[in-house]
Amino acid sequence: MPDPYLAVAEVLILLLARPWSCSWPRFTPALPPICGWFGLIAFGWMLVAVGLTMTVHVVELVVARRVEPGAVSGFARLFDFEWPSMLYAVDVVAWDLLLGLSLLFAAAVFTAHRYRAVRRGSAAERGALPGRARRPGDRRDADRS
Repeated sequence: MPDPYLAVAEVLILLLARPWSCSWPRFTPALPPICGWFGLIAFGWMLVAVGLTMTVHVVELVVARRVEPGAVSGFARLFDFEWPSMLYAVDVVAWDLLLGLSLLFAAAVFTAHRYRAVRRGSAAERGALPGRARRPGDRRDADRS
């Protein structure tokens, strides 16, 4: 019998895939040209990673749960979510390689001067996290006076 908790985790991954892929396009229109290219490359890697992981989890939910393991020769090599298996390998590539490449290129986007506040954290985070509170000589305090 398939693990029900694994099915819940797979559905959650499918639900999170859309916000991951839709979060990048809102940054690209306001970027300088060189950062725009890095943003598009990060968005492309993110789309490939999301497409692969969605495919893996849909196949795991729809196909692997309905097929009897004895009916398909090599079932464990194809559908099992333990190493070595094809679905597991594709999911590892999506999460470890492609998502990592996407985050590397996304880091280059936020090196632009206008995104300095995004790198440091929002105002709410500054007040909530220890050590991130505004200091008396902070630039924002100087602008208000």
